[in-house]
Amino acid sequence: MRVTFQQRVAELEARLLDLGGRVCALLGPAIGTLRSGDEGVAATIGDGHRAVQATSAAIHWDLLRTVALEQPVAGDLRLLAGLLHIDTHLERMAGLATNLARAAVRMDRAGPPDEPRELLLDMGGHAERLARTALDALDRRDLDLARSLPDLDRAVDLLNDRLLEQLGQLTGTGAMLAWAIQAVLAGRFLERLGDHAVDIAEQVAFVLTGEVREFLPPKAARGAPGG
Repeated sequence: MRVTFQQRVAELEARLLDLGGRVCALLGPAIGTLRSGDEGVAATIGDGHRAVQATSAAIHWDLLRTVALEQPVAGDLRLLAGLLHIDTHLERMAGLATNLARAAVRMDRAGPPDEPRELLLDMGGHAERLARTALDALDRRDLDLARSLPDLDRAVDLLNDRLLEQLGQLTGTGAMLAWAIQAVLAGRFLERLGDHAVDIAEQVAFVLTGEVREFLPPKAARGAPGG
């Protein structure tokens, strides 16, 4: 039996949502390495990222092929274009999970104090919630939920600012500098996870409304005087 266009699109979206679930399943263990410093867990997350890369590439190709063969218009084209962007964001989020776990292992070797570690864990909890909320917005076609992502992302940004303030006040040994560098990197990876979740929400809004716009200006602009 010939698969209809709508069936094909529904299958592609289901595969993408499943990929999103797999990415979210990497985030929890990656964030957990901030407490455990477990190298084995970090290696497993790396394996998971490679599997996500392969699946993401297959979905991307099938989306492009569907656009080329079916030549969709209007809402169907918006949906496929949005899914293409979301696929890219999910693959990058899996890469950030790997980078976070590796930084956490290196940081743990240098013995960080508790307060920066707790800030990073708090950031991680918010970042994971952002990712799951963005995927829920896509699954439920919920515009209000998608538009709530910038407010959730602000919590990650504020915690990252606190982390940088703490690290900027520190002086000490080479070991302290070593873990501080890894803590800055870990904070950056968590901040970028939040950004990708907001980007996914923007794509959901595009699919639903046809409007191409950022929910928030770039962070560099927000930090500028009068921004």
